[in-house]
Amino acid sequence: MAYWQSVSCVTFRPIDHINDYEYLMVAASAAGIGCYSNLGMIQEGSFITNIKLDTGCDSFAIAADMLSHSLGVYSTGGAITDKPSIATIAKVNEMYKCSASCSTKPACLNGGTPSGKDCASCVCPAGWSGAKCDETSAGTQLVQVADTRDVTLSLTGAFTTADEKVIIVQAPAGKKLQATIKTFGPECFTACTIAGVQISGSTTDKIICSTSPTPSDLVSTGNSLTLRLFRTANYAVQATVSLNVV
Repeated sequence: MAYWQSVSCVTFRPIDHINDYEYLMVAASAAGIGCYSNLGMIQEGSFITNIKLDTGCDSFAIAADMLSHSLGVYSTGGAITDKPSIATIAKVNEMYKCSASCSTKPACLNGGTPSGKDCASCVCPAGWSGAKCDETSAGTQLVQVADTRDVTLSLTGAFTTADEKVIIVQAPAGKKLQATIKTFGPECFTACTIAGVQISGSTTDKIICSTSPTPSDLVSTGNSLTLRLFRTANYAVQATVSLNVV
């Protein structure tokens, strides 16, 4: 809830049991029902919108995703990763008309979206920061590719909290990049909430946490791609991406 309050105009408060008859209920469970959320506010019957987080569903990533469904987002697009996507944040802010009180909206760059919390700032994708997402984040690496190059990302040090490695790859102006994920491991995962590699900069992001089946290639819409390796648990992970200028 704190996360969604930080990127949108949506706010939450404790229930007033005397005056509130429509509310959101989040419950932990061990009943084997999995991860569950109503789609949008329940406006008939019990008037209670439910989120159920069974054993194994209580991670930040899954809880944030379930909450987005309760807010009305039908599909967050692709695999669930370690945090909500920029596209999901944009959907929530659009549905709740978060920019209605703003006299102007910032011109967000590099795939960013206007913040629903601050009329003057943007929510930036991995690798970018600043009010308009026009600055590279601390620790982000820039790599220039003239023809063909393999780029390897790794997270192998001591794990303390969720972390990531981000590389922004750029081709010459007017060119595009074709990305092929060559390796990911040594562990493979059935859910990309634990670890994975994400490639952004095309019409849709590519997110994988296993090389079986073989991931398809991705071509950038512009002359750059952002490669992000992430983990939320104590696993050493590494990925190699082959890049070709096209």
